[in-house]
Amino acid sequence: MYIFKYKGYIVLGLTEIAKKIDIYSYNFFYLTMNESEKSFSNILKF
Repeated sequence: MYIFKYKGYIVLGLTEIAKKIDIYSYNFFYLTMNESEKSFSNILKF
């Protein structure tokens, strides 16, 4: 499980959700985790 803070919110297990959706989506999500807030906003719209 992945735990991180985003805009003051603690988000849990999003990577687990992404893996259940699609492995490629998961990989993209994982790669964007350490990038800018803009990239994270983009993955939420994906």
